[in-house]
Formats: sequence, structure tokens, C-alpha cells
Amino acid sequence: MDTYQYDYSYALTKDKVNDIMSTNLASVSMPLVYTDHDSVTGAVTNINVNLDVWSMADGGQNRLMKLNIPIKEGFMSISGLPGVNGSWDMTGVSLLVEITLGWLGPGNQQELDGEGSLTSLVFSPSEASTPNDPGYIAILTVTDPSGQMTSAATGMLKQIAQQAFYESRDNLQYIFAGVVPVPAGATTWLRPYKWQYFVASGDIEALCFLSMLDDSPFPATPAFDSTALTSGCNAVALISQQAFFKNTLLPGVEDTFPKGTFAVHQTNQHSVISSNGAFDAQIDGDNINTNSFSLWPSDAGDGLQTSSAGGGPLTFLFGLADLPDATYSWTSKTVNPLSLNYSTGVMTFEEDPSPQATHDQDIPWYDYIILVGLGLTLPGLIADITDAVNHYGDQVNAVGMSNINAAVQSTFDNDVVNVASLLDWQIDGQSFSLTEGGLDGAFYFRGNLS
Repeated sequence: MDTYQYDYSYALTKDKVNDIMSTNLASVSMPLVYTDHDSVTGAVTNINVNLDVWSMADGGQNRLMKLNIPIKEGFMSISGLPGVNGSWDMTGVSLLVEITLGWLGPGNQQELDGEGSLTSLVFSPSEASTPNDPGYIAILTVTDPSGQMTSAATGMLKQIAQQAFYESRDNLQYIFAGVVPVPAGATTWLRPYKWQYFVASGDIEALCFLSMLDDSPFPATPAFDSTALTSGCNAVALISQQAFFKNTLLPGVEDTFPKGTFAVHQTNQHSVISSNGAFDAQIDGDNINTNSFSLWPSDAGDGLQTSSAGGGPLTFLFGLADLPDATYSWTSKTVNPLSLNYSTGVMTFEEDPSPQATHDQDIPWYDYIILVGLGLTLPGLIADITDAVNHYGDQVNAVGMSNINAAVQSTFDNDVVNVASLLDWQIDGQSFSLTEGGLDGAFYFRGNLS
């Protein structure tokens, strides 16, 4: 799964968006009242209706959302135009509209992108707007199931409804969602800095929230990975792999090896934490010279894997006296599966039950005399090297994963469902029940919002 260079994404399925609108608009009065005077024909058209609950329709994409807006009750009349004049009961008539949402703050000005106090995602009709402007509305079709309206009346309604929505905008503004700048339970770095919305089309359509966690530019083209949406779940949150590695895993690695310096970079569309040059790893009092350390997603996509290598003159190991030309080398590898408790929301990376380690040494024959003088045997020295390398592996496997897990728990306050607290979907007592999560490109958490 890909966040397409956004740091954080959150999608809610069309069905759940409609379920929320059904609840929130059920008892709301939404009058649409407008009188149009046609200066050319002299026709006067009056609309006086109450709108029913809206619903998100199929076919929206990018910033454009399609809405079904049914009319609950009311009338439309045309006068001053012989042959067309009449009055029609509008009950059951439905409008299919295309709209552009906007981010609204304390005032009335809405923007296409949100930041700071622009936290409410709203539909608020604006006059003379284009599809790229918040508040845009276009009437696509008029449906009259009862067949009461004439074709002329239907055409007139389609022609003037856009202006009618604008004139009645104070009655029709609807908040789809609200950004929570300081979400409960989430770490300080997991806070939205600026944000956009996106309508995802496909097998499962959704309203998506796309966010940057700092002032980095937005990606050139808004996008959401529709493969993150699956049947049985109405919500999914994604954290970019790069953001998670940088803000959570990197501090865990740095705590494990304080003498090393590390950085996150991208390789083959994956994040990798690598050491910047060699460093000494303090293992049970011994300084293990480490030439390289890397951590990246496991090949199976179910956790992390590490690879380390090192070596050097044996004089640097165990405080030995000078052993001319004697060297050692070693490698260590671990695979640490991700474990997620769906009932508690605790995510951890487990220790590798079978870490891999290799080692080799090159000790010239003339150094054997020095070893004997030190009271050491070659088998004994090799055993010490083996123990040191194995202890290094333990440091990565146990201490390293422990430090990483501590950083993970700090990020989510011991419950990954807090990743869903960055957005208020306008549900009283909103809660997120976790059904699935893991590392698949991005870190993802699926579940059901209620």
C-alpha cells in the first residue's frame, strides 16, 4: 500500500459517509427557497421545497464528489410564460449534483486546502465558482420518478437550481469531517500540519483525508491507494513508511547503539535505516567494531529485518595485546515479525527465534606465541569471538526490539486505534474498532468506525 508521498491518509467508505449523513441530517430542516426572474422571456420561477437526507453517489473522483439530493416536499411554479406555466408537486424529485468541498475556519472563507484553523470539511455553495473552487456545485440530472413535471419544468429546474443552492446556502451548509490538530493518544509528531481531501473511486468508493505532518509541499497530484479499502471494513488509516521509520523506528535504533549515527533513506520504494560509517557497539563490556547496520521491512512484508557486519584488528577486541596482522570479521541478521493484538491495539516487533550469525578470523602462525603468553588458546579465542558476535545479535534482537517497541507504544499511547483520532467524522462518541493492521508498504490499520 502506498501513501503517494503523503505522511498520513484516512479513508471512510461511501456507505459509512452516507450512514453518518443519514443520522446527522434526519432531523435537520433544509429549505431551498428561490425566485428567478428571466429578463428575456419574462418567466418567473418559484422554488419552495425542503430537501431530504443527502447521500454520496458513485462516480466522484479527485476533488469532485457526487451527491444525490432528494426533495422531501414542496412546490415549483412557473408563471409569465404561456405554454409552460404551471405548478408542480416536487415530492420525490431528486437532483444528482457534483460538488467541490472546502476547508472552513472561524470565518466564512473556505479554502481547497486546510491548515491551522481551517479544520472543517464542508459543503457550502459558492456563487460563480469553478470545479477547482470550494463551494462549486453543478446540477447533473433531475429525476422525477412520478413523472409529474413537464420537460420544460425539468429543464428550468436544472437551469436555476445552482443559483437556488447559493441563495439558500445558510440553510444547506454541511460538515463532513473535522481535523483534530492535537489528537488524543497520538504522539507529538503524529499531528496533521496541513491537509487535503480526496474522493476515491473504484470497487469501494470513499472520502479520504490526506495529510502532511510538516510544512513539506503537497504531492503534485492528490491520490489514495484504493487497495487499502476492503470489504468488511468501513475505515482505514495509513502512515507512510518513511514517516514511521523516521519518527518511531529511528529513535529506537539510536537508543540501542548510542555510539552510532543513523539516517533513513529510500531504496526500491522501501525505507531503510542505515548507519553512517562504522561505530563501536558496547556489548557486555566489549567494543564490537560494527562497519554497517541496516534495518528495513522484511521480505515477507510482515515485520522488520536487520543486517549488521563488522570486524577489524583483533587488538580492538577484548583489550588484547598487539597481535600483528590478526583480524576478525562477522555478520548478524535478524527477522522480527510484527505482532498486533486486535483487542488491545498493542503493536510490537517480536524477537527472532533463530537469528543468524557468522564469524571468521585470520590469525598468522606467529601470533600463536603471543596467545600462549597471554594464557589463551586459539579455540578459546574463537569461542570468545563467537560469544561476542552472538551477544551483538542479542543486542539487536532483544534490546533493539525492546527500544523500538517502546517508541512504538509511545507513538500510539499503547493502542494503535489512536491513529484514527486525527479526524472527527461527526459521530457522537466516535470509536474505531480494529480488525486488521500491519506493514504492507505503509503501516495500515483497518477497522470499523462507529
